[in-house]
Amino acid sequence: LSKIAKRHDTTVEELMALNDIDDPNLLFVGQELFVDEVVSAAEESEENPNC
Repeated sequence: LSKIAKRHDTTVEELMALNDIDDPNLLFVGQELFVDEVVSAAEESEENPNC
């Protein structure tokens, strides 16, 4: 999880909380993880120009 957290500029603790993980050393092949990424207002308005 530490490499994934670093890659997404977050913490292991945040990934564990977002994904209801009790043991950060117990992941499964193919397991999908939620990563809380903030989208800026500028990026969001570019994607949806009608806002």
